[in-house]
Amino acid sequence: MKFQQYQSGSSLLFCMVFLVILSVLAIGTMSTSYLDEKMAANVQFKNQVFQAGQSEGQGQYDHYTINHIYLEKAYQERQKEEADREVIAPPKQVKHEGIEKEIELSFTATVQPPSGFSFDVFQGLMYDQDTVASLKGSGSSSDQTLGINYAAPKDSTKI
Repeated sequence: MKFQQYQSGSSLLFCMVFLVILSVLAIGTMSTSYLDEKMAANVQFKNQVFQAGQSEGQGQYDHYTINHIYLEKAYQERQKEEADREVIAPPKQVKHEGIEKEIELSFTATVQPPSGFSFDVFQGLMYDQDTVASLKGSGSSSDQTLGINYAAPKDSTKI
């Protein structure tokens, strides 16, 4: 019985310190996993916006091969004074839920025609298509530029 009288609660103190240390480790692990989850979501949003921008750029390019009206407009705007130029914004071709897109097309220069076209008959018209896609509420955005070398007849006034 004398043995119990000399105990002063050291095991209780040891257990309390041990529980505090375990609690701190558990809270640190939870906050780390929360940050990992947020980083994974941001990577997913970034990839989603990039893919939307890529598909919109490809859709625009496919549309230009069928309908040349926006290429003609961009070519005509280049011949105006810089202050008088309008931004050519073709209509969006691919629908993406929750993603905003802005497309601008501009004529940059007359260059050699693409491979496979005669230098005597064709000229190359170089265009830049800038596509900006952003996901609402996430802050994720993707800015992509596509260079288009279009073969146009040299003797034609229209493309």
